Amino acid sequence: MAKSFRSVIESVLEEISLCGDRAEVLGFVDAVYATQSLHNGTGRRTARSPKVDHRLKCCLWAWLTRHPEVSVGKNGEGNGFTLDQVLASNPSQTPLSGEIDPSLISENTAGPKEAAQDAFRVFVSQERMWLTITGHKPDNYRIFPLEFTLLSIIASHKSRGVVQGDLVRLSGQDKRSVPKRTDTLQQKGYIEKKAIQYKGARTSLCILRNASGDLPVDPARE
Repeated sequence: MAKSFRSVIESVLEEISLCGDRAEVLGFVDAVYATQSLHNGTGRRTARSPKVDHRLKCCLWAWLTRHPEVSVGKNGEGNGFTLDQVLASNPSQTPLSGEIDPSLISENTAGPKEAAQDAFRVFVSQERMWLTITGHKPDNYRIFPLEFTLLSIIASHKSRGVVQGDLVRLSGQDKRSVPKRTDTLQQKGYIEKKAIQYKGARTSLCILRNASGDLPVDPARE
C-alpha cells in the first residue's frame, strides 16, 4: 500500500509539473487515478474510472501542502488550508468527482473565476517543473521565457496537444510570433508540430515530445 501511495504522489507531482506556470487546480488527484485506470496492466482500457475516496484526497492534499517543492498559491498562501477548507472557500470547483475525463483536467480557461482560483492553484518548484517538461534544469538561454510560456501550455495538454490558434489565445502572445516560437521549439526538439485541418483552415497541432517519452538529451547529463 505504501509503495502504491508513493507512486500516486509521484504521479500527482508530475501531473502538476506538466501544467507549468499555469499551475493545477483541484482535479489533479482524479486526473491521476482516471489516467491510471485507462489501462489495467494488460494495455487494455478499463470500462470505468475508480471513485477516489475523499479521505485519500485529504491525505494526499495534506502531504502536498507539507512538501518543500509544492506551493499552494504563488507564494504559498494556501499551504495552511486543509482540503475541506479549500472546497468550502471555493464551492464552484467541481473536478473532484470520482469519475472524470482526464482530457478535461488541464483546460484552464480565462474568466472571472480565474482570479478566485489562483490562491488554490498548486505549483511545484521551477526546477522540478523544468525537469518534467524539458528534461533539464532551468535555462533561459536554451529556452527563452516567451518560448517556455508556450511550452508550458503545450505540456499541460499532454498527448492531446493544442491547436496553434488556441495557443495564441491561451498565451496572449502575438499571433505572428507564436508560429515562429513553436517552430523554434520544434527545432530544439521539445515539441512536435503536426499539420491539421481545423475549422476549415490549415494549422498546426503542437504536442510535447515528452508526451511520447522522447526528450532532447541534456548535455550536462552525458
